[in-house]
Amino acid sequence: MYRVWLLTWLCFSYAVAKRRRKLHGQELPPAVKQYKNCNNCYAVVAYDILKWHKPKLNVTVESIMDDSKQTCAGGTAKKIWDLYMSKTIITTANIPKLLRLLKNGPVAIAVNRGHLVTAISASKHGVLVRDPRDAKERIITKKFFEYVTYPK
Repeated sequence: MYRVWLLTWLCFSYAVAKRRRKLHGQELPPAVKQYKNCNNCYAVVAYDILKWHKPKLNVTVESIMDDSKQTCAGGTAKKIWDLYMSKTIITTANIPKLLRLLKNGPVAIAVNRGHLVTAISASKHGVLVRDPRDAKERIITKKFFEYVTYPK
């Protein structure tokens, strides 16, 4: 009887611990604006998503730009995530695919050529994004995105 209770307790503890790990770090960090006269939207978006996945990581936008050897002239979030995460994926997506991707966390999408934003949630009416230009959230009604990237 003792073994049954012990086994039950271990299974229950494992399930609770797994759930806590999954729920830990499920919010975006405070909004950060990109620098004036600096095209570092890639770094701000990479910072947002990196802090969502690893909230205890001690990094700043400046430090991840330095670590990835990218400047204000532009860059990619993939190069930053490759330093901290195991895998990074670049793809295209329509709204249904974006909904599936957002179940695992925020993703970076290009709203126009050369500008990345953080996609937070989506519905059939549009996508809620955080724009690093003004650090505000807005809704995009676009239905197809040619550049979507996210870490795994």
